[in-house]
Amino acid sequence: MTTYEEWRVTGDPGAGFPKYDFTWSPERNPDLGDPETGARKFVALIASCGGWPDGPHLQRRTKTVTEWEAIEP
Repeated sequence: MTTYEEWRVTGDPGAGFPKYDFTWSPERNPDLGDPETGARKFVALIASCGGWPDGPHLQRRTKTVTEWEAIEP
């Protein structure tokens, strides 16, 4: 069993850009380093540029992955 945190940033950048939704996860993108650090740095970068009309919103969750179990049919 493995447990880890995922961090997500969502929001609407406005100006005709599509809504933003990205998840920092050691499972999805292991080369990005610590998920919390990456997400918080991105939020700080957007804030330093004046922010978005809606967001960015920072969220986190804990995910648990278990081993596959063989089940008799």
